[in-house]
Amino acid sequence: MKNLVLICLLIFVIHGAQGADKPRVLFLEGEYEYGTRDTLPVFADHLRGLGIGSVFVHAKGDDRASEDCHLFPGLQAALKDADLLFISVRRRYPLPADMAAIRAWIKSGKPVMGIRTASHPFASRAKGKGYQPPEGHVEWQDFDQDVLGADYTGHYRESDGQCVAEINSAQKAHPILKNVVLPKVAAVPSHLYRTSILDTKNTAVLVDGVIKKVRGSEPIAWTRTLGSQRIFYTSLGGVEDMALPWVRDLLANAVFWSLNREQPPAPQSMVGNWRLAVDDPDGNTHHPYIRLRMENGELKGAYTAASDNREYEVEKVRLKGNVLSFVAESFTWTVTYRLTVAGEDLDGKMTFDIGGLSGDTEITGSRVKE
Repeated sequence: MKNLVLICLLIFVIHGAQGADKPRVLFLEGEYEYGTRDTLPVFADHLRGLGIGSVFVHAKGDDRASEDCHLFPGLQAALKDADLLFISVRRRYPLPADMAAIRAWIKSGKPVMGIRTASHPFASRAKGKGYQPPEGHVEWQDFDQDVLGADYTGHYRESDGQCVAEINSAQKAHPILKNVVLPKVAAVPSHLYRTSILDTKNTAVLVDGVIKKVRGSEPIAWTRTLGSQRIFYTSLGGVEDMALPWVRDLLANAVFWSLNREQPPAPQSMVGNWRLAVDDPDGNTHHPYIRLRMENGELKGAYTAASDNREYEVEKVRLKGNVLSFVAESFTWTVTYRLTVAGEDLDGKMTFDIGGLSGDTEITGSRVKE
């Protein structure tokens, strides 16, 4: 029996605990000019695959002749369960209690993200019907200055020429820019906003938008850090912007930066050999290996057991967020692995079923340096 248990321990794979503290993004949406009611749910699905949950609070309507345009049902309750407030709102004027909840969230030092019209989400203007707060509703005219540390003053015209995104070389090592690859000419579909950074001490401009025809250059993505509070904003956010892979990667990185969490590994980053370590009941440490590779765009793997030094092809390889899972089996045993990836290290458990005996054991591992 003792030998059977020892064999069980040697055929392992890794089981990483699912995070019970799965963070949740509250998407506050109230605009129809740039289609974020459609694009943000797609982005939220992408985040879900990275281990980030989400909840949406939409404006009740988009008709500026109706009060529904400025109502956000469920906002206060949703804020209580959120970890990050993500704003995509254009000139809407909430009820005082809802605005107070937004202000309290921001004042508390919790993280905030905004895209496109979030530079003027609650600001009124004299021109146009429905752009002033209806009776019983309130505005926040200086949200851009108070929260984003910047001053939004309008936008360039299409006739001014094509806007091209350029990474700020002084910030190229910033975690939000990790693995963000711009094409040689990164044309930005949406027109360029005119914005001046006011809080130069606490902001870091990550990406600029440049219109060479009129020598116009404006910041289009930046962070603002106030103590422990993390704020990110980008003037990108139109439907065509959101279809660009580098914009999606930028936003995903910004979510993790804002939450002060490590970005989960990409599948290709797991390619290589990993040395595992497991202790048997006698206190001896054994070192099987898992070799991961990319094949036709998918993660595959082979496991070398320490007991017989044979290689077994693994099945059901999945990388969800920072949890890697797979299954290995022979004629007499099946083991299911789930492992938490933290940089170059692994930590988790193995679940085994061998000849009717089942159980689990803890396991660690690290990448083999090539």
